[in-house]
Formats: sequence, C-alpha cells, structure tokens
Amino acid sequence: MPAEVDKQATFINPVPSFYEANRIVILGLLYALVGLLLLGLIAAVVIYRRKNEEITQAHIRYRSCGASRLALCQWARLKAALPRHSSVRVSVTESVYHYPSP
Repeated sequence: MPAEVDKQATFINPVPSFYEANRIVILGLLYALVGLLLLGLIAAVVIYRRKNEEITQAHIRYRSCGASRLALCQWARLKAALPRHSSVRVSVTESVYHYPSP
C-alpha cells in the first residue's frame, strides 16, 4: 500500500506486534524470573542464618570445654571431622589417646 493511503486507512484486523502476540508468555517469564530471584534471596538468608547458628553453637561448645578438658574437646572435634569411611580409627579412653592396630 502507498504511504499516503496507509496513513489515512483504518485497518480492521491489524497484525499484532511481537509483544502483543506473546504478551502472556513474556509476562509469565518475567514473573517467574522475579519469583526465582526472591526464592534465591530467601534461600541465601536461610543458609546464612543456619551457618551463623552453627558458628555460634561451635563457639559455645568451645568456651564450655574449660582448660582441663581443652585437649579432649579438640580431639573429639578432630574425631568428628574425620570421614566415616576413613581407615584411621580413633579411640579415647580415660583421656589417653591411642590408635588401635589394624
């Protein structure tokens, strides 16, 4: 159509733009991205709080050990940190530390 006629004409069934044709999908994706962002932020806050609680509890346990039991408490933490499938076996008997022979 010539430009002069196009300006004066009234279209009965105009072709929708890309956004108009896909508005529901585009808005749905935007809402989904915002929702995922909020879930990520909430998860980060929850993980941060749990980690801080673990650090606080570890500090409380450390301070509650006392000077006479400090070595035993450190050894117990070391034992707890060892993987279960480790070949090292640790026994603590009457504050004496020894490794049983395999």
